[in-house]
Amino acid sequence: MPTFITAPGLMHFYTTMKKLITSILLIIAATAQVWGVVYSTELQRAAEAGDMVSQYKLAHCYHHGNGIDVDMITAAYWYKKAADQGDMYSQSALGDLYYLGEGVGKDDKAALQWWNKAAKSGYWGGAYSIGYYYLKAKDYKHAIEWFNYSNEISRKNSEFPILANFELGLCYYSNWQGQDFAKAFNLFSQEVEENNNFARAKLGEMYMRGQLVAQDYDKAFKLLKEAAENEIQPSGDAMNLLSSCYRFGLGTAKDINKADYWLNKSKQTDSDMVVLIMQALSEK
Repeated sequence: MPTFITAPGLMHFYTTMKKLITSILLIIAATAQVWGVVYSTELQRAAEAGDMVSQYKLAHCYHHGNGIDVDMITAAYWYKKAADQGDMYSQSALGDLYYLGEGVGKDDKAALQWWNKAAKSGYWGGAYSIGYYYLKAKDYKHAIEWFNYSNEISRKNSEFPILANFELGLCYYSNWQGQDFAKAFNLFSQEVEENNNFARAKLGEMYMRGQLVAQDYDKAFKLLKEAAENEIQPSGDAMNLLSSCYRFGLGTAKDINKADYWLNKSKQTDSDMVVLIMQALSEK
């Protein structure tokens, strides 16, 4: 297991992390067999009597408004009750709340500590969250350690999904000091087979830039178009690069209208490239 390290002063990516955490909590719910559970007086009584699983389920109800009004303070209270008894799902969820400052004061150190407890308890989501935290802080060394540990936990428990391959690919792709396009390409390719649209966008980018593979605008355009048009996992980076394909006729005929359309559509996403592209166009 990687060494737990607190990294004060890291950049926060609230919107992106919130979307990630929402996805994680949905998977947690299914894994912990609370999918579809709604609030009841019986559940409340069981939680108050000290039953750990009931405490987690009750917290989940308050968190997501299942049969009762959303109350993040009460959700955090019951997550803490279950987490203190060793419930790994509650430990991970409590880390999420501390990271987002929902129901509790925003506290990155506390978030990392609760995620770390969840990972030690055997939950992949705790390790994954720490890995993602370091990834967004561009601390690729520790991100790789925690993503690998998340996958290791999942491989030992077949009930858990293996979800860190794409993020591992990002670490190898983005780390200028330890960049490894071969590992990134292989990981992205595996994820495309699992229908990961963000991996599809990164593969398109690699073909467009000729990174590891020979530059191939036709393959790039096909991958980027599929990734940009995906309604379930819309990729802002794919939209930006697809805009460039249309603007400069890369793998397709030039079409300024389509170029502008995809660039404007990308503003609705969390792409980091939007501002740079808009600035470049305004300078022309």
